[in-house]
Amino acid sequence: MYDIFCQEELLLLANKNHTVNDRAFAGSHSFSRLLPTKISKFECEIELAADLDFAIKKQEFSLAYQPIYNSLHEIIWCEVLVRWQRKKDGELVPPEIFIPLAETNNRIHDIWVWSFETALAQLQEWRTDSYQLPKLSFNFSPSQTDFSRNTQFSYAEQIKNWCKSYNFSSRDFLIELTETPLLKDYAAAIDLFDDLKSIGVRLCLDDFGAGFSSLSMLRFLPVSTIKIDRSFLVRLPDSVSNRAIVKATIALASELGINVVAECVENEQQFRFLNNLGCDYFQGYFFTKPIASNILEKLFIKN
Repeated sequence: MYDIFCQEELLLLANKNHTVNDRAFAGSHSFSRLLPTKISKFECEIELAADLDFAIKKQEFSLAYQPIYNSLHEIIWCEVLVRWQRKKDGELVPPEIFIPLAETNNRIHDIWVWSFETALAQLQEWRTDSYQLPKLSFNFSPSQTDFSRNTQFSYAEQIKNWCKSYNFSSRDFLIELTETPLLKDYAAAIDLFDDLKSIGVRLCLDDFGAGFSSLSMLRFLPVSTIKIDRSFLVRLPDSVSNRAIVKATIALASELGINVVAECVENEQQFRFLNNLGCDYFQGYFFTKPIASNILEKLFIKN
């Protein structure tokens, strides 16, 4: 069972701090020792990778939903998030740990497919109960671009088939992506996202402003929405530089006809500041944290 120390070590795995990396940085002829902390990290990763395979087979995951609101505090859509609680010990494994591990072990596609199908089944249940149905957004991993290219798997075709089976419109879904997949294989990523747009799926560029190429992405990607990177929002409205960047970003998006979401809105002061700048949508603990489906149902009734 993982203790706190082990979990902290696993967080470092997200940066791939393995012995092989140390050897690569030190030179091809250098000798690298396995330090005790590295052994513990390696052992934790091996055990957790096995647990992850078991979790995928036994469907140990659950979904959480974090709503995105407009200025009137109405739910516009919900971001779908995957949670993992291991059945063998009841431990919650943080997404910061198991998502990078799933990417490294080529299992993120399986988790993504499960999350989309599960969310569709939940939508169908809500429709049967006559609830107002939210639009849903799903995070898209950079490794899924690799998977699509290497296996010729069409995410657009799969989503189209799912929507046909469940009698939903693909226009009810958004894909959230960062610029990372484009930096890895620009042509493959553009083809994939053009295919998604062709069936009506909308694209949201996440962590906008975090990378050096965010602005150029707006020229070539069929993006309908951007999420301003949280690093520009955490010190609002006190930070002069952050205020200027956020103001310019919202103005630019407005000129291009692109919607803007402010993530990590923590308090009313931030909300009012962003709202006065013309920000379209808001997400964060000021409104609600990620919640289970039964809690979201109550918000539907409230809305």
